[in-house]
Amino acid sequence: MQSRTIYSASGLQLFALFGLAVTGPLLDLLVRNPGFLVAYRVSASELWQLVTALLFAMPLATWLFEVVLSLVSRRLASAVHLMVVGGVTCCFALPPLGRIPRVPGSVSLTLAALLGVGVAFGFARRRGVRHFVTALAVLPPVLAAAFVTDPAISRIRQAPALAVADESFDASVPVVLLIFDGLPITSLLDENGSIDPYRYPNFTALAAQSTWFRNTSTVAGGTLHAVPALLTGKYPNPSKLATAVDHPRNLFSLLAGSYDMHVHEPRTSLFAGRGEDSNGPEPGSGVDARRLVADLGILYLHMLLPEDLAVGLPSVTDRWRGFAGSGVAGAKSPARKRFLSRDSEARTFTNAIVPCVDPCFQFLHLVLPHTPWVYSETGMQYAPTETTGLISVSGDMQWRVHEWWAIHGYQRHLLQLAFVDRILGDLLARLKMTNLYDRSLIVVASDHGASFWPDESRRNPAFTDHPEDILRVPFLLKLPHQGAGSIDERVTETIDVLPTIANVLGIGIPWEVDGCSVLDPACPERRELTVFAEIDGTNRPFTFSPDIHERSASLDRKIALFGTGREANSLFEVGAYRGLIGLRALEVGSFARAPGSIEVDSAGFGLMRTHPARFRATRIVGRLPPSLTCDGTLHVAVATAGTIRAVVPALPGRNGRCVFSAMLPEAAVVGAVDELQLYVVTGTASEPRLLAAEAREADLPFIRPPKRPGG
Repeated sequence: MQSRTIYSASGLQLFALFGLAVTGPLLDLLVRNPGFLVAYRVSASELWQLVTALLFAMPLATWLFEVVLSLVSRRLASAVHLMVVGGVTCCFALPPLGRIPRVPGSVSLTLAALLGVGVAFGFARRRGVRHFVTALAVLPPVLAAAFVTDPAISRIRQAPALAVADESFDASVPVVLLIFDGLPITSLLDENGSIDPYRYPNFTALAAQSTWFRNTSTVAGGTLHAVPALLTGKYPNPSKLATAVDHPRNLFSLLAGSYDMHVHEPRTSLFAGRGEDSNGPEPGSGVDARRLVADLGILYLHMLLPEDLAVGLPSVTDRWRGFAGSGVAGAKSPARKRFLSRDSEARTFTNAIVPCVDPCFQFLHLVLPHTPWVYSETGMQYAPTETTGLISVSGDMQWRVHEWWAIHGYQRHLLQLAFVDRILGDLLARLKMTNLYDRSLIVVASDHGASFWPDESRRNPAFTDHPEDILRVPFLLKLPHQGAGSIDERVTETIDVLPTIANVLGIGIPWEVDGCSVLDPACPERRELTVFAEIDGTNRPFTFSPDIHERSASLDRKIALFGTGREANSLFEVGAYRGLIGLRALEVGSFARAPGSIEVDSAGFGLMRTHPARFRATRIVGRLPPSLTCDGTLHVAVATAGTIRAVVPALPGRNGRCVFSAMLPEAAVVGAVDELQLYVVTGTASEPRLLAAEAREADLPFIRPPKRPGG
C-alpha cells in the first residue's frame, strides 16, 4: 500500500510540474495566438486530443519510466525523479530569468539550473516541499479548462456552417481571385510610377488588359485580419478569428451555391465547404500531428530560451505553421533537408485549373512575396533563409538601425517578387490554355504591403514614418472580355473587392458591407483611410489621409538603390562600392592579404549538391576573422571566376564578430566555398583597397546582428 502511495504521489508531482512548466505556457501561447490553430484547421475533437496530450503525455511517460526503473533499483528511480524535478523546475524558471535586461542567456541558464538543484535538494530533504508540489497537481486541469473555455478557442471548437447566398443569379462568368501576401505596390513600380515592364512583364501584361486602381490601400497590416476583410467587404473586427465560424458570410459562401470551388487558402479558414477541385484540407479533415508536435516544440523552445541562446532555432515570426521547414540551413541533417514549398503550392494550384463546364471560382492566396525570402528570380531556392537584421521589438518585427539590413531585405524581397511575376505568368497562361482567360473576371490584389526603412516596422503602420508602404497595395480588375487597360485614380480600399465582384456578377450581397463597388458611380470618394494595427497586443483602427497615396519618398529611394529593370543586374549593383561590381578583381588591384580566413556558411552549397534541381548558392553569408575590428568601415567583396559580383558591409553580429550577407546572380554561382574569391575592402569608393582572404567552409546557418541600438 505504501509503495502505491509513493508511486501515486510521484505521478501527481510530475503532472503538476510538467503542467506548470510546459503545458501551461503552451496553452497560454495558443490563447494569445489562435492563428496557429486556425492555420492547422484544428477541429473540436482534435483540440480536445491536443489538450489531453499536452496534459498527460510527458508526465505519464516519465512516470511509467520511473516505475519500470524502480523494479531494477528503487534508489536509481528516486535519483531520476529528483533529476526530473530539478530539470522541470529549471524550465519553469528560465523564461522569466531570460527576460532580465542586459543579462546574458548563459547567466540566466546558470541561475535557473541552480534554482532547479535547490528545489531538487529541498524536495529530497523536506516532506513539506513534496506535499506542496503534489498539491499543485490541481492547477494543470484548471489551466486546461481556462484554455478550452476561452472565447477565441471556443469559436475554433465550433463547426463552421456553409452560409450560401439566399438568391439565385447568373453564374455564367468564371471568377479568378488571386491574393498575394506582403506585396506593396511600390515594389512593382518604375521611376514613372508605372509597373516596371522589364522586371515584371506579366504584371504589366495583365495591367494592359485590366483596370488598375492605383490608389488602393489595405485595411489591416496582418494577414489574419486583412484577408477576412477582403473576402467579407467589412472592416476587421479584432476579436474575430480568420475562420468561417466568425465570418460565415463571405465571398465563398456567396458563390458556393452556384460555383464549383477551387480554393487554396493556406493561412485562413474562411471556406467552410470543400469544392471538387479545392486545394487544401477541409476544416477538421485531419491534422498533420507530426508537424504540429514539431511546431509546438519549436514554439516552446522560443519561449524557454533567452534570445541569445535561441539564435539557431527556426524563425516563428514569418508564418503560422511549418516552422521546422522555415530555416533551411544545410544538408547535413534530415531536418535541414526540409525546404519551403510555396512554389509547389502555386504550381499545383495552376495545374489543377481545367476548362469549366459549370461556373467555377478559382481562389489562390499565395504567401508570396512574403517572408521568408528564399527564392531567386527564376524560382531557385537558396539558403540560409534567415532574415538578417529583422528583430522583434515588443512583439513587432522591426529593422535594425543600420540601413544595410533593411536594404538587403529589400533586395531579397524584390528578387522574390520577380519570381512571383513568373508565377502570375504561368497562371495567366493556364487560364488562356483552358479558354478561361478572356471570359473570366480576374482580380489580383494583396492583403497588405511591407516597409523597408531602418529602425522602423516591416508591416505595422503604427510604428513607421512610412505607413504608405504597408497600406498601398495592387488592385487589378480584368472584366470579362476586356481588351484594353486603364488606370483609375480613385481612392479605394481592399474592402471594395467583394462588392465589386458581386456587382460584376449581378449578385445582391445579403449582409451589410463597409466597402462599395468600384464600378458603381455612386460609390463615394473616401475622405480618410482606415487600417487596423496592433499596439501592445491589441488591434485598433488608425486613420490616414488619402494624400498618403501621393507620397513618393519610398519609390524615389527604391529607384536610387536598385534602379529599374531596364538596367541589367541593377538589383545586384547595390551599396557604396557598387562601382566595383562587374570589374575584374585584378583590375582593381589586390597586393596584400587579410589576416585570417573568412568563414562562409555551407548551407547553400550543401543543398545545391543534394538538390541541384531546386537550389543555387545565390546567398553568401559569412563571418570575418576575430583579428579584424568590426567598426562599421569594412566591406566584403565576393568574386567568382575573378569578377566581383557583390560588395556588402561587414557589420557586428551577436558576438561582436563582423558578419556579412550578399546576393549573387544565378549566372555567377559556383559549386563550392573554395571556388569563391573573397576580399576585405577598405579605403573609399573612389580609391578602394582589396585585401585577399581565404574562404573557409563553416556551419553558420543563422547570423543576426546584435539587438542593441546601432547594431
